[in-house]
Amino acid sequence: MNIIERVREIVSGFPKIAELHQDITGSSPGGFALASVGDVLLSEDVIGGQTRQHSFLFYAVFSGINDFERIANSGFLVELALWLEAHEGEAVDMTVNGRTLTGEITRIRTANGMLLALPQDSMFGGVQYQLQITAEYTLE
Repeated sequence: MNIIERVREIVSGFPKIAELHQDITGSSPGGFALASVGDVLLSEDVIGGQTRQHSFLFYAVFSGINDFERIANSGFLVELALWLEAHEGEAVDMTVNGRTLTGEITRIRTANGMLLALPQDSMFGGVQYQLQITAEYTLE
């Protein structure tokens, strides 16, 4: 699995996520999505081994009608961050120019978990949260 597929599989395995969509969620509470936003080469050794970083945005839509629910929503993002950190060492592979490169995820970090959008019509709609995820990985 390439880095996008592997991180998607890890996020999908979080017990509180029933279904994970690509890029966008619906507006109803319980919607989750993962968007790939870029890949960068961090370093390369003399024999061609690479350390790379891939960035993602995770979106979640929850009910946010009162403070209790909004605190629980933030707690969900913390739990997900801890879940992701426990999955370092997962295997990845990529095919580049007909050559298969293998490696592993060396680090998963999260940042900037935040309330992103409020419903336009009433607070009975879902509130959207965003969490940035970065996965560092090697390829040899």
